[in-house]
Amino acid sequence: MLCNNCSKEVLKSESFCSYCGEPNPNYQKDNTPVVERRVVYEYHNRPSTGNGLIALGVVGIVFAILLPLVTYCTSITGWVLAARRPDKKGLVLNIVAVIIALINSLIALFLLE
Repeated sequence: MLCNNCSKEVLKSESFCSYCGEPNPNYQKDNTPVVERRVVYEYHNRPSTGNGLIALGVVGIVFAILLPLVTYCTSITGWVLAARRPDKKGLVLNIVAVIIALINSLIALFLLE
């Protein structure tokens, strides 16, 4: 069944919603220890330590640095090789990729200031 307050799944054996704490009107007592129900509630409502946010920030910075570098290496190489071809196939695509990487780098530098 669904909780009347938050619309999350609530078992009949739970006396309250493990997400919001709303009493369950269809509660049917079973032999499950109260401690287990309380652990579920505390797990969902535990305070955040912020470590995950720091990790996401670090990963974001690493990708912001590495991805433009990979783009520069591959697109500039493609630009040079395409420019040497008589039909210039792929030249425009590689130039556009370098321009996008430059814009990305400039935006990243601007936001880090």
